[in-house]
Amino acid sequence: MDMRSEIKKLARIEEGQYPFLSLYLNTKWDDEQQRERIRLFIKNQLKKGYDQFKDQEDRRKAFAEDQQWIEKYVEGLVRRVYNEEIKGIAIFSCSGLGTFLTYPSIIPYENECFISDHPILHPLVRHSSQYQNTLMVMVETDSAKLFEISLEGVLAESSIESYVPGRHDQGGWAQMRYQRHIKDHMDKHHKEVAQQLI
Repeated sequence: MDMRSEIKKLARIEEGQYPFLSLYLNTKWDDEQQRERIRLFIKNQLKKGYDQFKDQEDRRKAFAEDQQWIEKYVEGLVRRVYNEEIKGIAIFSCSGLGTFLTYPSIIPYENECFISDHPILHPLVRHSSQYQNTLMVMVETDSAKLFEISLEGVLAESSIESYVPGRHDQGGWAQMRYQRHIKDHMDKHHKEVAQQLI
């Protein structure tokens, strides 16, 4: 997923009559207490939001639907239904517009909840600008693994295998010649990996 285009899409959403929830969570959980703290954070924030619309029946009804969507999703996070490798999640919900979007991150967010007439994008933009897509390469003598990593996690993974002969027990000139032969194979392998990176 291209986060920049997703941010642009969210930024184009105009203010409307329905509340828009923007929720950022740190899901880097080391123990059950952290999971319970997220549950309590969500419960408290959603209660405050619901109370905020006590005099606006239409907005309160729409917010109650958003509340159900978010509670169901967060319960899935806490119960480990979703990917355990994510460390943060951004959730955008507006039932009046039929919108419920989630953006996982390998970098944790601060726990924040915003209730507005449009999506609040500051934390998402900050993460996106601080962490650019990266290509990671692990090279060994006869193999290499390439990983394309983005804010959402590993986007693509590939590997390259090459034949490199093993060592032998002969000594003297034959061994030196054979070592050069092995080195030539290794150099050829490294060039092939470098070509894949271009």
